[in-house]
Amino acid sequence: MYHILGAGAVGCLIALKLHQVGLRTALIFKSKVSLNKFLLKGASIEINEKDNIVTIHGLCGESADEINKKPIRNLIVTTKSTQTRTALEPLLGRINSETRVIFLQNGLGVLDEVMPLLCQRMVSQIVLGSVTHGCYRLSNAPFKVFYPSPGGIWLGMADNRVHPLIKDCSTPSDLWGDLQMCKALNCQTNLTPESVIEILLRKLTMNVCINPLASLLGRKNGAILENPESLERIDKICHEVAGLFPFLFPKITKPAYLYDPQALKSIVVECCTLTKDNHCSMLQDISAKRSTEIDYLNGYIVRQCTSLNLDCETNCEVYHQIKKLEANSTSH
Repeated sequence: MYHILGAGAVGCLIALKLHQVGLRTALIFKSKVSLNKFLLKGASIEINEKDNIVTIHGLCGESADEINKKPIRNLIVTTKSTQTRTALEPLLGRINSETRVIFLQNGLGVLDEVMPLLCQRMVSQIVLGSVTHGCYRLSNAPFKVFYPSPGGIWLGMADNRVHPLIKDCSTPSDLWGDLQMCKALNCQTNLTPESVIEILLRKLTMNVCINPLASLLGRKNGAILENPESLERIDKICHEVAGLFPFLFPKITKPAYLYDPQALKSIVVECCTLTKDNHCSMLQDISAKRSTEIDYLNGYIVRQCTSLNLDCETNCEVYHQIKKLEANSTSH
């Protein structure tokens, strides 16, 4: 059984695709009110993949605030980073030493926040992943997912070099087998901790540049490439990030390009080019008057650099600009 915490676009996509190959799934909603809205829609999810519409009815849903003592075996976490701790806390009574927790989120810093909670429940297996499926939903149609850009999911076990409280990094063969069976999700499994951290740091680099800069412009990602000031900021952010990366996960061997500002900038520009017609998730959050994940993106960079007395001027500037934009959008 796969429980999915976070019924956003990614959570709904994963639930539908796992269900299609016969794997039992349940979406966990934060309240009975949210669950009832799902049930009133026939417990269905609609995926619009390049105008090919697929609808699945009769999916399982659960409420986090219900009294439910049935243990959770596999918990896939797709909530916003800002909501993870709050979303996990009601489920702690159902989490035990047999539970695997799979984190599929943007940014870094969440694991540091929730690992003490999970250790209280004797959780020992943590899976880290990165999702490149491009999907989104509209606020007025929460169970209709638009899926214009199929991608993949990269997954690997975390070990005590990633976080000292992690005890067990043995290979979860049954989990990898299930996910490989679901061809539509294009899961690359059993990555080494070194490969997982490399992927997460690459994604962090792209996110700390593209998300805030496109949001400040209020336009699609491609607008960044047409804006000289934004390109200059990418250069400065990449210099700050490259200076920090040698100090992150110091026990993990990382490839040299992660320390090269120009190599990182090339990765950002390439991503920006490939996604030029997309509205980034941060801009979608601001437009929908939701809180953003800036605290786990540029905010994470600022906290880490500050603790190490490293330069983070541009990341700090961008962070405060987004926080101001976020505050203005949520106050109206």
